[in-house]
Amino acid sequence: MPRSFQDTQLVNGSEPNEPAPEHPTVLEMIREAIMRGEFVPDQRLVEADLSERFSASRSAVRFALLQLTSEGLVERIPHRGARVRAVSLDEAIEITEVRMVVEGLCAAKAAERVTDAEALELRRIGIRMADAVSAGDVLGYSEANRLLHQRIRELSGQATAARVLEHLRAQSVRHQFRLAMQPERPGVSLPEHQAIIDAICSRDPIAAETATRLHLTSVIEALRTTSITTIETDMDNHPTPSERAREIVKGAYDVHIHVAPDVMRRRIDDLALAPRFAEVGLAGFVLKSHYLPTGERAAVVRAAVPGFSAVGAITLNGSVGGMNPIAVELAARSGAQVVWMPTVDSANQRECTERDPEGARPPMWAQLQQELRDEGMAADPVEVVGSDGRVLEATRQVLRVIAKHDMTLATGHLSAAEIDTVVDAALVVGVRRIVVTHPEFTSQRVAIDMQRRLAAKGALLERCFTTPYTRKVSWELWLENIRAVGPEHSVLSSDLGQPFNPPVEDGLALLADRLLAAGFTEDEIRLMAVHNSRWLAGVDEQRVGLDLTAAGRSS
Repeated sequence: MPRSFQDTQLVNGSEPNEPAPEHPTVLEMIREAIMRGEFVPDQRLVEADLSERFSASRSAVRFALLQLTSEGLVERIPHRGARVRAVSLDEAIEITEVRMVVEGLCAAKAAERVTDAEALELRRIGIRMADAVSAGDVLGYSEANRLLHQRIRELSGQATAARVLEHLRAQSVRHQFRLAMQPERPGVSLPEHQAIIDAICSRDPIAAETATRLHLTSVIEALRTTSITTIETDMDNHPTPSERAREIVKGAYDVHIHVAPDVMRRRIDDLALAPRFAEVGLAGFVLKSHYLPTGERAAVVRAAVPGFSAVGAITLNGSVGGMNPIAVELAARSGAQVVWMPTVDSANQRECTERDPEGARPPMWAQLQQELRDEGMAADPVEVVGSDGRVLEATRQVLRVIAKHDMTLATGHLSAAEIDTVVDAALVVGVRRIVVTHPEFTSQRVAIDMQRRLAAKGALLERCFTTPYTRKVSWELWLENIRAVGPEHSVLSSDLGQPFNPPVEDGLALLADRLLAAGFTEDEIRLMAVHNSRWLAGVDEQRVGLDLTAAGRSS
């Protein structure tokens, strides 16, 4: 049935009778965001949020979600709305088996049609792949791999096959990315791709199809043997920061760490970590627990390691009574500085963790939350905003306590809309130090326009190491967001302490190395790592960022 003019307008993101905008359409933008990993498996897709993010009408977004449902990228849950569909490992293998047939056809057709110039282009891609393997550039190899398969589809002249393959690739992209990130995988697949290139350039259709099938058979075997255990083993091979990076972050506070003692296993305890921080020139850390106040523990560390600054905090989950102003007042009197809004018990987080993405590593607290539910002790979701869109009175009382003691407000795992509302209310009562907790995290995904608005109100945006390192978001998007909002409005933290992640004392320096490689100046990195972290830790009386950034950019 041909698509109507109205349907075409809706998919383009405009209302009927409006002129159609230029590409990309809202459908294409949502599809691309899913494939890039900006929206992760099982993440809810809220029409209002998508409409704001992509500047499209609600009807256009609704139509796009219906189309993506038919493509297998989205699923609609009765009475709950749409979410990104999780593709199981078994289904990913089935998809690869279908790709084996269709890509084999494309390779054979490409061998029949390839010109000398096109053959040279394929060989150059093969050289690029070999160079990436030699350099250990996994991401570079992955990009060249994608380009090779794309060019073979294009050279085949098989438009129908190309559409089928693009549809299948979209559904299994997450499994492909996991496989591509295995350090040993490029060395295995390089000769397989070279065999495909040789056969096509030799204009041998049978050999091209055979080589393609052999390659995808290898992919299937790799998918079967790739597991979370494999990824954990890879995570033990951690990068080491450079001395230059260590020097840049000297004097910084890591404002977000998870260490023992805690109610779950951690890599290290606070007393052992403090001397390590001091040894590499870091001034202090903020102790975060999802369940327990840490003000008293921070005092123990300060007494045990003279000259080191451990900072206490409280997180307003069910274990401390939720939005409990008395708990915040007592935390302040015990020396705590940072107050996190609800995290594991926030209504927003509960919506996002009802079913973990297939094959994904859940956060460490997810198992504990499940155990509490199994014991019949699950806390009710902690609400901060009422049905009228305004902060609750309990929230307002908490904010007044934060303002009274000049504490730091961290937004926890609230939704983007809740964050905006709470920040406005905090400013009204006089809260000075505000940080938006990991805006790229799965349960938040704060749109860049919203990040800019929050920054304009004086909030800092927290850029956590673990969010891209554990593949919840791409490094590229993480870096793009810092550029878009501005280093002066960002603060670096590690969010480390998990047994399988790098040493906690390495987190800030590893971020500095990543930022240097991306072209950020030393002054910009120092501003994010040192000056802004000291402001949030309550050490510096005034925030001293903007002039430094201007100087760094002109140097």
